[in-house]
Amino acid sequence: MLEKQLQNQLIELHKECFNDGDYAEFFFAHRLPSGKAFIVEENGTPLSACYARFFPIVLGDKSLTIPFLTGVATSPRHRYKGLARKVVEMAKEELKNEGYPFVLLHPFNHDFYRKLGFETINYKTAYQASDVPALGVEFKQFFKADLPLVAELYNKLISANSCYKKRDLDEFELLIGNSLEHGGLGYLIYENGVPKGYVWCEDGVCQEALVERVELLDGFPLYRDYTLTLMGGEIDYSMGALLDLNSLLQSIPYCKETSGKVIFTFKGINYQLIVENGSFLSLKVASSNGTELNEKELIAICLGQGDRFKNNPFKNIIPTYNLACYEIY
Repeated sequence: MLEKQLQNQLIELHKECFNDGDYAEFFFAHRLPSGKAFIVEENGTPLSACYARFFPIVLGDKSLTIPFLTGVATSPRHRYKGLARKVVEMAKEELKNEGYPFVLLHPFNHDFYRKLGFETINYKTAYQASDVPALGVEFKQFFKADLPLVAELYNKLISANSCYKKRDLDEFELLIGNSLEHGGLGYLIYENGVPKGYVWCEDGVCQEALVERVELLDGFPLYRDYTLTLMGGEIDYSMGALLDLNSLLQSIPYCKETSGKVIFTFKGINYQLIVENGSFLSLKVASSNGTELNEKELIAICLGQGDRFKNNPFKNIIPTYNLACYEIY
């Protein structure tokens, strides 16, 4: 728990950097208590900060709790001094020491975070709906009282993916409920009277569109103003960074019933990974050279983006997928 004076200073830093009004108080009161703060300060004054929230994800047959970095902020008077890099590296080092295999974030600028060792680990599609709804499809605006149904739809539809972020009703009430109270819009999608998905929009942007079939989005009431954000596609979305190689390779899914070994080189060390019947068996130092990989290549391959790398030594062992993880801070 942050000391009150420090928290107030961080709230002011947050407002100064993001110009998001009352959301700063909401963030510290409801999003951060179960998380951690990382701060660069001078004479007791925070100059740069970021925060880690922790949430559950499913990777194949494994459930993990993974840190998600958010709210990276540097005082405008102290920018261009490397403080953002410093505070992010501070967070990565502490989280590594706590045993986490990797860390995620949702970037304001992908190129900026690539310089800090992050790489894209999932992609989205910006879908432009037509103005004609499919036969039997209706869109009904939803409100806070409808969030149990929205949460039920999310958990039903998202679990069709092999890898995804878990959410409970409390998360929906905090995240989308707060949005609805401050101008956000939500629509349930019905087909012949049966709920088949939802769309949530905020600040002129579609944050999530989760549906049983993409054509159910045609005729969406705000189609002239919104492209609808779907998981999968070619647009960079969330990013990840490697924290610990051994932990990463023990935590990810492998191709079912696959057995084999891969030799690769990482940071000048040769490794041999052995997988048996679709499960991690061992990671050992090897005597021979293998395909050389850097941190960004490893995290992208291990979190499902192996088909984007021509020389992927794990192509027959680590599956390709798109982690279904919608997230805003």
